[in-house]
Amino acid sequence: MILPDQVKSGLMKKAPHYIAAFSEAKGPYMANVGFMLQQMDLYFSANGIGSCWVGIPKPVRKVIESSSLEFKILMQFGKASETLHRTNASEFRRKSLSEITDIKDADELLEAARLAPSAVNRQNWYFTGDKNLINAYSLTPNFFGNLVGGKYSLINVGVAICHLQIAAEHFGKTTAITFEEKRENPRKGLEYVASLKIEA
Repeated sequence: MILPDQVKSGLMKKAPHYIAAFSEAKGPYMANVGFMLQQMDLYFSANGIGSCWVGIPKPVRKVIESSSLEFKILMQFGKASETLHRTNASEFRRKSLSEITDIKDADELLEAARLAPSAVNRQNWYFTGDKNLINAYSLTPNFFGNLVGGKYSLINVGVAICHLQIAAEHFGKTTAITFEEKRENPRKGLEYVASLKIEA
């Protein structure tokens, strides 16, 4: 955790507190950043604390240079000044399930991923498989997408996988995240990230 005076926020108003995510550049590390930090986001929300992923603010140089790992993103948090939660799923501006998956028998799990937050609301994830094995892919950003939140694409997918796993465990399932290095992409423009195995 870092303090407001350790953050360069530009024109954005500073928050009371920040979590700075650092990682080694190894394996699906960007998705892991999203997966891990989203657990904090949900914890804050469940306990009445406002939080938000922020891509523009950065830690000051001293903070970045104090770690041997790479800085990736910040999450700000503090006491919310307005209503914290939406009251209905219709208030979310999200893609439909048919736009993010071809799975037909796991709507109760995929709905949790559909409602997950993403950088500039890109929702750049796609899921294949079935109710026992869900494969998560990132949509390859085009030129414009790279300019607008594209560098957070894999973080977004990690966030969605976090929601999938929590939803499965909520319904009493046992889960395991796996990585299949040789899995073929189902269509052009998708990049395989990870799989979620789900057992009763």
